[in-house]
Amino acid sequence: MGQSIVVKIGGSLLYNTDLTVRTDFLHKLVHWYKDAQKKYSKIVLATGGGKISRHLMKQVSQFSDNQEDFHQIGMSVTQTNAYILKTVLADQNIKTPSSMGETLEILMEDSPMTVISGGFKVGWSSDMNAAIIADVLHLDRFYKLSNIEYVYTSDPKLDPTAKPLRDMTWTQYFGQFKIKPGMTQHEPGMNVPIGAYCAVFCSEKGLSIFLAGGEKLNQTDISAVLESGSYIHP
Repeated sequence: MGQSIVVKIGGSLLYNTDLTVRTDFLHKLVHWYKDAQKKYSKIVLATGGGKISRHLMKQVSQFSDNQEDFHQIGMSVTQTNAYILKTVLADQNIKTPSSMGETLEILMEDSPMTVISGGFKVGWSSDMNAAIIADVLHLDRFYKLSNIEYVYTSDPKLDPTAKPLRDMTWTQYFGQFKIKPGMTQHEPGMNVPIGAYCAVFCSEKGLSIFLAGGEKLNQTDISAVLESGSYIHP
């Protein structure tokens, strides 16, 4: 005990293509959580919006193109997803703060805990929440579980020759996804492995990310699961 871990749970893992809840993944998450409680004193899960967030934005885009409103919709979905995870994990001691300030205040307490957070700030992706929390906890990395196993040389859905990139620097990542070091905004619904603003923040703070596929959570070795995908680092 005494260790801390921050895991971003991609919203894409929480819903099927028809937007029903993915109970198969949630069962795996429950199994992982029980093991994680034995190893870590602080467990932080940050949730994304995923398919349902993009679906809602697409539906309302015929009425408005207000990007701030789209951000608010996306953040509301992440908060709902945070409560879904709390309910599924069935641990009444889990804390679900409603702001970044409240989150950081809770994490300063010197006691074992689990915190589940959604998105908080317009202009941020939920990846950014995980990065800031990892930095505050003085971690050198955090983990992201999503519906992709690796970062690829190109979109594997469009390019059958796409190859997985198991190890890459932030400079290489910026080039791959045309991210500029000064980017301070996240486009709502932007579908990239790591949000642009978050990537810039991690690069500046010396943070690394392990991005792995959530399907592997049925394995029993937590480290093997979380460190099995793409490692992006300074």
